[in-house]
Amino acid sequence: MTRKPWRAGKDLSAVVENMEIGTGQRGDGRHAFVTREELVGLKLAR
Repeated sequence: MTRKPWRAGKDLSAVVENMEIGTGQRGDGRHAFVTREELVGLKLAR
């Protein structure tokens, strides 16, 4: 069973961990946030 990339919870440590994963500071980058600029570059948004 694979681990879920995001941690549920409203405490500060959960928020910090999710932000680190989303910004690519933690993990391998597969679960990083996608920016609008990246979507435009891929022609998936305007």
